[in-house]
Amino acid sequence: MLYHACVCLEQGKANSDRQGRIPAPRPGEEIEGRIEDLAYGGWAVLRHAGWVVLIRGAFPGELVRVGLRRKRKGRFEGVLLEVLEPSPDRIPPACPHLPVCGGCALQGLAHQAQARWKGNQAVELLRRIGAVTPRAVLPVWQSPFPWFYRNKMEFTFSRRPWVTREVLDSGAPLPTGPALGLHPRGRFDAVFDVTDCRLQSPLSNRIVAAMRTIAKRRNLSVYDSREDAGLLRHLVIRQAATSGDLLVILVVRSEHPDLAEIAAELQQAVPEITTVVASINLRRATVAQGDYEIPLIGPPFWRETLAGLQFQIGASSFFQTQALGAEALIEQVLDWSGAAPGQRILDLYCGAGTFSLPLAQRCTELWGVEAVAGAVREAQENARRNGIDNVRFLCAPVEERGPQPWERAGWDLLLIDPPRSGLHPRARRRIIALAVPRLLYVSCNPATLARDAGELIAEGGYRAERLRVFDLFPQTPHLESVLLLERE
Repeated sequence: MLYHACVCLEQGKANSDRQGRIPAPRPGEEIEGRIEDLAYGGWAVLRHAGWVVLIRGAFPGELVRVGLRRKRKGRFEGVLLEVLEPSPDRIPPACPHLPVCGGCALQGLAHQAQARWKGNQAVELLRRIGAVTPRAVLPVWQSPFPWFYRNKMEFTFSRRPWVTREVLDSGAPLPTGPALGLHPRGRFDAVFDVTDCRLQSPLSNRIVAAMRTIAKRRNLSVYDSREDAGLLRHLVIRQAATSGDLLVILVVRSEHPDLAEIAAELQQAVPEITTVVASINLRRATVAQGDYEIPLIGPPFWRETLAGLQFQIGASSFFQTQALGAEALIEQVLDWSGAAPGQRILDLYCGAGTFSLPLAQRCTELWGVEAVAGAVREAQENARRNGIDNVRFLCAPVEERGPQPWERAGWDLLLIDPPRSGLHPRARRRIIALAVPRLLYVSCNPATLARDAGELIAEGGYRAERLRVFDLFPQTPHLESVLLLERE
């Protein structure tokens, strides 16, 4: 989301048009300028001749030389050619894949500076999109681990590895497939071989290397969506922080007779693996999740301990991708909830009960609502596993048409943790109609949070009390935030 950059762009274009003296830049030109801002999404913002130019790999305060590449949606996209004056926050990148990988857009910027800019972005988006200014903004929660922090990574198979133009022009022998890794920046139709990703763990790199070796030795086919043929699609690794569980999901097109042998061979190469599951994806859509699963080795779940509670999570179920960050989010929700005996709490988009169960330990009654049936079953099992009996979990989309059993008065607190797209208009209207005195909004997308918060304040009579941003995903542009709303 580049909203605040685009607003300035329109203002700059208008000034340039009125003056009538500054010629518009053209694709192919090289320019010099100083980076003024860092937009949500990891794009550095440079202004030139009344236009906004967006660049990857540059940071605020830097003087840079940029090649203009194309004009899209009223702005230019550029390529960083040279950093003439680096920012004091620039540090040497740690990952060898940075020149080609599109995942870690903020790598090279000091960890503290990343957190600071993410906090600025969330506040600015709230103000510009939703006209929302919280009464208090707490310091950004910063992960103590800038590397090797993720408990889940998804890797993609390809028939052949992608290489740079320099490698092609060198005349060196090209690597053979199948490839297993990540997409190059801006190329979702290609995959480069990952050898040393720094986001999950060194152990995950060993698994990727072992699976690539097995695929080559067995001459396994790779799925092509255009032909709807081939076997291998994705490799997903889920690694618990507290239990030692290490689950590997092999997403494939069909039930191949050698899947059990492949799983055994993978575990032999990496004995730390506790579970291997085959996920059968029958669709052409290139998503790392199947239509059904076949356990190959070990139980089809992994376990994690959060806030003193035991959670059992299915192989493909959603769970916060950093355990330590999830603990911090839970603590913040508990702190701002005001949950106490005698209170009734409603948790919409509750998932497997990550927030529901800690809250239920403090209140008299809690209802959780979730559209994914598997997540509801896991929430119910997790409640039983932890001896929590004052919760009720319902399987239903929050935006479903028709009256819902949770649409009644008397809730003391409403917690919502919607997907990146935010609240459906029907869900937003239902939430406003509930008129709950306190509302906690947990968000992974500050742009949709700003939109929804603006509507809740304008139409529901709420005010924004407190905001806190959580930098759960260092090196990447992503962030989490918690916003407390109270009715006037």
